[in-house]
Amino acid sequence: MGHLVYGPDAHSYTIDDRTIAHLKAAVFSKLRRGETFTLTLGSTVTGGGRETIWITQSIPLRFVSDEDAPVMLNRQWVEDLVAAANTNNGMRIVAEPVLALAG
Repeated sequence: MGHLVYGPDAHSYTIDDRTIAHLKAAVFSKLRRGETFTLTLGSTVTGGGRETIWITQSIPLRFVSDEDAPVMLNRQWVEDLVAAANTNNGMRIVAEPVLALAG
C-alpha cells in the first residue's frame, strides 16, 4: 500500500500502489501545466465518508509507494483521471479501465 501525504500537517491517505502510481501521473500532469483542481477521496481511502482536498503547487504533496518496482501505467486510466479533474466534480479515483488487446 502507498500513501498520499498532503498539506503542512502531512495528513496521510492510504491508497494501493497501482492506484497511487496513476494518481501521481495525473496530478503531476495537471500541476506541470500550472492547473489547480480538487481531488475527492472516497470512504475506501478516508475510512468513512469522503474528503475533498485542493491541489495546487503551493500545498505540500508527496506520493509514497511501498513497492520499489515501477508500475506499468495504463494511459487511459491517467487520461480518465485528468479528464475528471477538468469537471465541476474534480478529480476522483475511478476504476481502472480494461485495455482492449490488439488482435
